[in-house]
Amino acid sequence: MSAGRPRTFEEQEVLDRAIDLFWRQGYEVTGLSQLLEHIGMARQSLYNVFGDKRGLYIKALDAYSAQELARLESNLSVNVSAYDSLCDCILAYADEPKMGKPTGCMIVNASCEFGTADAEVISIAQQFWDHYAGRIQRSLEAAMAAGDLPPGLDARRSAWAVTQAVTAMRVLQRAAVPKDRVRDVANSAIEGIAVNAGF
Repeated sequence: MSAGRPRTFEEQEVLDRAIDLFWRQGYEVTGLSQLLEHIGMARQSLYNVFGDKRGLYIKALDAYSAQELARLESNLSVNVSAYDSLCDCILAYADEPKMGKPTGCMIVNASCEFGTADAEVISIAQQFWDHYAGRIQRSLEAAMAAGDLPPGLDARRSAWAVTQAVTAMRVLQRAAVPKDRVRDVANSAIEGIAVNAGF
């Protein structure tokens, strides 16, 4: 059996380029010709590999979600206490975007652009936030076990609050709000972690 025609591109590289463009512009504004030029693919190759523009968008959104969750895991797994890692992670988000990266968050942008009109997009977004909050919850539980947070903390609720504080920071960054105000949100999120402890 033939091995088939070899691909002349790296799929991950194409996804990274697609993420960059869709993250900056959104789905509707990004025309097919512009997309093809940006990712370096011919129209037929796009159809053969990804189906169509929407197919590439969904794969790019999935890939972005996986990258962000991996980055969170890395940030929360540094060789310091769980509490310090979480605080450092929250504060680091306040200083974004990094050089050359778009502002905001592709998941947030997708949710705002599609609303409830696209079940697949919403499913990716909801799973992203669930996994994100779940990872933060594990850090909070580890901090409680280490005695760095009060034992009465509602880790699940606090994790969801921190997750949405990060989401709010991404929205503010998208709107070019000054960094000191974004840092205020980060510091308030850290200060508010123990609110649910009942102390």
